[in-house]
Amino acid sequence: MTLNRLSRWLAIAGGAVLLWTLILALRGSGWSVTLLGLRLSSRDPYRSLVTGALRMLREHGHASYVRLDGYEVATFRGRYARVTDLAWLDRLPLGTIDRRGFLYEVP
Repeated sequence: MTLNRLSRWLAIAGGAVLLWTLILALRGSGWSVTLLGLRLSSRDPYRSLVTGALRMLREHGHASYVRLDGYEVATFRGRYARVTDLAWLDRLPLGTIDRRGFLYEVP
């Protein structure tokens, strides 16, 4: 599966999950299901899709990257430092994008 086809599939799945989440929210219910190795949850659909997609890409040997503007580094660190190791933010970025954004490889 190419990355283009995967991203298209994720966009379609994300729309379906959002619609289904709205229906369940109106009914006062929730759900969680695993589909093709991706865990989908009505409580936090986009977070579960992104986490599952990153896990699947890593399992297939693909690297993950994050682009942060200079002012976003401290915010990102403050938000996620309690839940994951952010030592990779202490290293030099792989590059600079548009003279203000920094590209980091996420281990």
